[in-house]
Amino acid sequence: MIIGADKKPVLTEFNQVKVLQGDVEIRTADGYSEPFPLYPGEQLVGKIESYLIVSQNQAIRLTATRDFEDKKLKVIKPINLSFMKF
Repeated sequence: MIIGADKKPVLTEFNQVKVLQGDVEIRTADGYSEPFPLYPGEQLVGKIESYLIVSQNQAIRLTATRDFEDKKLKVIKPINLSFMKF
């Protein structure tokens, strides 16, 4: 679903909610302090989970699973970090 600047779903010319096909959105209490509905075309994937908090002087290793497109429309592909030495 596409959310506009007014924090409401963007509608098509046929008054249908615009949906981003194949996209996954993670909603947190920071952006949604009140309970929220799932809009048409959305479905809950997995279960509701607590935050993972990384303490000071600790780290977490993340692995990208899909491409990322930055503001300059540059596509960044995930890489395999197992081949890199740290």
